[in-house]
Amino acid sequence: MSADNLVTQLKQCHLFSSLPKHEFNSLSDFMQKIHLKENDFLYRQNEPSNFLYIIVKGKLTTLVKGIDSEYSSIDVIHPGEVIGELGVLSGEPRSLSVMALTDAEIISLPGEIFRSLCERYPSMLMTIMSPVLKRAHKAIQVIEGNFSCKYVLIFPIHTNVNLNEVITVLIKNLKNHKNIYFAVDTHESVEEMLNQNSHLEGKYELIVILFRKFMQFNNPLLKGKLNKVYFVTHESSDTGFDQENMRHLVDTEKIFNVKYELILLHNKILNIAENTKHWLTLANFSSHHHFHLGDNDDQLRFTRVISGKRIGLVLGGGGIRGWTHIGVLKALEEMKIPIDAIGGTSIGALVGACYAMTRNYQITHDLFQKLTNIISLMTFVKEITYPLISFFNGKHGTNILQEVFKEHYIEDLWIPYFCISANLSTREDVIHSTGLLWEKLRASNSLPGIVPPMVIDGQLHFDGGLVNNLPVDRMKNLLGANCKTIASLLTNFKPDETNYVFPPILGLTSSIFYKMGLNHGEYVIPPILDTFIQSVLMGSSLNEKHTLALADVVINMDFINNSILFLKNLKPDQLIQSGYEAACKKLSGFLR
Repeated sequence: MSADNLVTQLKQCHLFSSLPKHEFNSLSDFMQKIHLKENDFLYRQNEPSNFLYIIVKGKLTTLVKGIDSEYSSIDVIHPGEVIGELGVLSGEPRSLSVMALTDAEIISLPGEIFRSLCERYPSMLMTIMSPVLKRAHKAIQVIEGNFSCKYVLIFPIHTNVNLNEVITVLIKNLKNHKNIYFAVDTHESVEEMLNQNSHLEGKYELIVILFRKFMQFNNPLLKGKLNKVYFVTHESSDTGFDQENMRHLVDTEKIFNVKYELILLHNKILNIAENTKHWLTLANFSSHHHFHLGDNDDQLRFTRVISGKRIGLVLGGGGIRGWTHIGVLKALEEMKIPIDAIGGTSIGALVGACYAMTRNYQITHDLFQKLTNIISLMTFVKEITYPLISFFNGKHGTNILQEVFKEHYIEDLWIPYFCISANLSTREDVIHSTGLLWEKLRASNSLPGIVPPMVIDGQLHFDGGLVNNLPVDRMKNLLGANCKTIASLLTNFKPDETNYVFPPILGLTSSIFYKMGLNHGEYVIPPILDTFIQSVLMGSSLNEKHTLALADVVINMDFINNSILFLKNLKPDQLIQSGYEAACKKLSGFLR
């Protein structure tokens, strides 16, 4: 390109447009033309800052390495704009990397020449101050992992999905969210969409874009800004992703570390859906949702999901005290506090499964009454077996679980649900969000030594209370940082003030006489099963104090009865009332 053409290009740049004519003539001797192809780097972070660059054609993006050491896009540089000015003026190495989004033509100007111009024309410094500060502010947000604006993308899995109902629901309900922008996109690429909406990033916390067709979204401009991607389909459809789109999803998940969630639309509300596992095999979905958008409650739940304002309920383990969870559900229902996801451990897993399956307090109450026989009868004399792996055979409890939950799968429940078990083979807690419901509940309630562990894929699973008795952390990971979590706690953190008295050696005769009440009236001995179970669960109970801090609301009761196996002088109705009153007190004003 001739010197005259270079000068003409330079004059079109706002930064240089006010320079006297003689300055342009002298600058032409120092300018050089650079050609970049798409994805080529102009320079990289920490390289020397020797040149200022003026964009002539094409688009570039500034990139910074975030806390995950991955590149995140900061800004788009268009023709007529400059880049590299901060490093040239400060003399420090490049603080950002710059990459071509398209084939590009660029003019380079030596740093010392630009600094000399700024000394002679200080107004140039004022001109570049605004873009430099904005870029620096965005870079800080990325490095801290705290972009002020996030994108949510919604795609149909295939072109046969009718999105009109989805659009109507979101327009109706998102208009009340002043910090969320929603649009239906008609662009041919994600890049066009981003360029169209970039001016909105400073005005909204969330930009929700619904596309009428699937398109690739691995644009570097989304790096650090992409919050979540939802895929919508109708449950009756038999069409999935094609192979090319599947490969794109796998690659994009690795690059962006983004979560995919599946939305299954239904023609009516169901307690139990069907064949959800078929859809879950299409991609690595972190979660899935069933909706009938003709129902007002489901419309509101759908909006909470898309906006990231979900409400999760976590139910802790604690044996027979689980009746208090029933009281909490009663309060939630009366106060019209919606629940978008349920998770639980041990007895909390049982209560949560009943409610996720029925979404009705009274039916949950009746089902749980049947399930509590698991606790009362699991140590029944007829259940005693040769202690090969446990003292009791677990037959009665397993049969009741199979009778109540039949062949239902967790993924077919109308609202998302998970339960926790302790995998002894891998030494970790496991979150069960798919699979046979009764089987995973049996795993979450397998008290070590009392009933046999549940074998899943050849591995031993015990009661989830051993490792994570109140999985608020798991719920937060599932729903996201902006969700609200309600935790119902059954652990009694108050000290046991009973003054126990018995010798270090307790012989058979003394034990039998004590049990029969014939002598040793001064002895005070704790129940063996309660002591054994609470000792086993003690480590997890201590961890509960840390997970409690993650919950927005913690509902806990003062349990006069320390037993987790037997009601003693208490009745279920008393525990229900205790949970109900505690929940009403803690949840007052929750929805404001």
